[in-house]
Amino acid sequence: MFSLFLSVLLNGTASFATGNSGSELVFDPTITFTATLRNGSVVTNWSKYNHTEAFTYYKVVRSQTNNNPVYPDDGYIYFGSDINTLTYTDMTVPNGTNYYRVCHVAEGKRYCSANVVTIVHGSYNANTNTSPATISLTGNSNGNTISLSWNVNGTSPNGFKVVWADHTSPVYPGDNYHYLTDPAVRSDVIGDLGAGTYHVRVCVYDGNGVCLSYSNEFTFIIGANTNTNSLNTNMNAANTNTNTANTNTNRGYPKIGNCQIFPNDNPWNRDVSSDPVDPNSANYITSIGSNGFLHADFGGNGAYGIPYVVVDHTQTKLPITFTEYGDESDPGPYPIPLNTPIEGGASSDGDRHVISVDKDACKLYELYHAYPTTTGWEAGSGAKFDLTSNALRPDGWTSADAAGLPIFPGLARYDEVAAGHIDHALRFTVQRTQKKYIHPATHYASSSTDPNLPPMGLRLRLKADYDISGYTGQSRVILEALKKYGMIVADNGGNWFITGASDPRWNDEDLNQLKTVPGSAFEAVTTVEPNGGTSSSSTNPSFTDVPSTHWASRYIDQLHTEGVVQGSGGLFYPEKNITRAEFLKMLMEALFPGLASGQVLSTHFSDVSFLNWYAPYIVLAYNKGIVSGYADHTFKPNHPITRAEAVAIIAKALQLQLNINPDIPFRDVSEIWQKQFIESVMRLQIISGYDSTHFGPNDMLTRAQAAKMVYKAKLVKQ
Repeated sequence: MFSLFLSVLLNGTASFATGNSGSELVFDPTITFTATLRNGSVVTNWSKYNHTEAFTYYKVVRSQTNNNPVYPDDGYIYFGSDINTLTYTDMTVPNGTNYYRVCHVAEGKRYCSANVVTIVHGSYNANTNTSPATISLTGNSNGNTISLSWNVNGTSPNGFKVVWADHTSPVYPGDNYHYLTDPAVRSDVIGDLGAGTYHVRVCVYDGNGVCLSYSNEFTFIIGANTNTNSLNTNMNAANTNTNTANTNTNRGYPKIGNCQIFPNDNPWNRDVSSDPVDPNSANYITSIGSNGFLHADFGGNGAYGIPYVVVDHTQTKLPITFTEYGDESDPGPYPIPLNTPIEGGASSDGDRHVISVDKDACKLYELYHAYPTTTGWEAGSGAKFDLTSNALRPDGWTSADAAGLPIFPGLARYDEVAAGHIDHALRFTVQRTQKKYIHPATHYASSSTDPNLPPMGLRLRLKADYDISGYTGQSRVILEALKKYGMIVADNGGNWFITGASDPRWNDEDLNQLKTVPGSAFEAVTTVEPNGGTSSSSTNPSFTDVPSTHWASRYIDQLHTEGVVQGSGGLFYPEKNITRAEFLKMLMEALFPGLASGQVLSTHFSDVSFLNWYAPYIVLAYNKGIVSGYADHTFKPNHPITRAEAVAIIAKALQLQLNINPDIPFRDVSEIWQKQFIESVMRLQIISGYDSTHFGPNDMLTRAQAAKMVYKAKLVKQ
């Protein structure tokens, strides 16, 4: 080796042939190569290729066994064909001693840097004469806050990580944490916690991504009227193996804060690696472009991707005015701050998605084409999703996404990738789709009936035999997820564009590896419903007199699916006037399911017998203060109900606040009680007028109109 470097010093380069490459190896001292350990990753940089042979690519080599690694003898962790890209970040650095080198590969030659950089990761340098400290932790809880303090036997030159989770043995990386950089600190406070059980530890941190030793573990119960010292599990982890990140028992399902993002069997979270291939898979792939390539539609130092915010129960809910698809939107208010970042930026003329996740209520709120106002938001459409439920949008409804899907669960998020695993399907777009949707999608955005175009909701996965061993870092984690969970067609856009959350920490050069994955590497799978069975778009209406083209079909079909309406003999009679009793039954079944049961002893009204089918619903509404009947102690159950009367009943059922001086634009509404109730319900977009000046307060309500009002009221109550 000495003679080799002597040759370098005398002649400028040292070269010799290697037996397994067929090209000449040259150690080139003119190549500047550096590798620096930063936050658990190794950032490598090198000078640009400057030789006469045609450039092919750069290779970064890493070895733990050879202190003089070369390509291809020691493999590689990165390859790049862009001559101007001169950096790579290794995010999967093994613990121990690592040797790094860069090679410039050209036609017939490999110019490798003369220097090799040694990186020691995951342990203290013995020369510093330090060792992992032993920590003794104590703490108590008060309300939604945990206060901690600890004693240290030894030193912690790089500070502490306070880690907590809803499972035992919380670890870093992998769970919630505070990083305390001051080694003299001996206390911390964790606040704004939701109800639940929390396990807490403190670790000695090496500053390079590894916890070297953990304290004993404390368990705190928040939200159960407790204000006592926590349960000390007395798990002294000073001797814990530094690889304890693998003990995170919650891995396998995505979370945000303490909320799991949909149940385990939700379509977004299903492992589809063994699902059967769709019979039309080859045609779908051809229509999207088998010769096209995957593309990460995020990165650019945070400029690309879809942003989101996480809020808690203290966030004020703001009113939403829908400007495009109000009839298919969930009414406001939404807990979306006015300063929430907008996809594409404040001046964007694109989709302008806005996303907010309530980590206390485990609810997701999304807007499309959103613009902030002085008091709330204007948006083309909006949707709410309960993260604890598998419930889909009504068939035929859009959301903030064209397919009627939630956006947030399908985003690649940096923190997931940094943890080494994505545990859900990804969202992606294609240029042309079919006039069809497959659950979990509920909406199409095309007029084409070509059966070879992908429908909304179609799921693709990366083929099991596609070799991803050469991919590294962020791209490798994404490709592993695409093999296991796949990706779902969610919108019309660029072919093969997968979506991620905007984040300045994405590595564009790393993500560019995805551009080498061809469309032919994917296959379509047969989609399965959460409760089993093959999914397809709904084509059969619930009632023969309510075709899919009827303006109220989506409301009627959804209420029928939920058991709120039944019809008669396969008919719904949508244009027939609805009676007071029928309306009350529909509303009580939707807002208070299962409560109108039991024996009725008194109906409170002279014209309602306890034997009448509608008696339980009227009694329930009376007991809740929703209805009071007429002055003569009658209810008139079989009389048609007016639009104003129905609005008043809904407002009372939802306990809406009335404005003393209501302001509404309708010239045909004169009575003050009508104005008050109509204004309160219109604010929530449960009902609208015939036009900008006419409401028809005394018109009889039809069954179709009632279905829409009841469904909208149900969404508000949820």
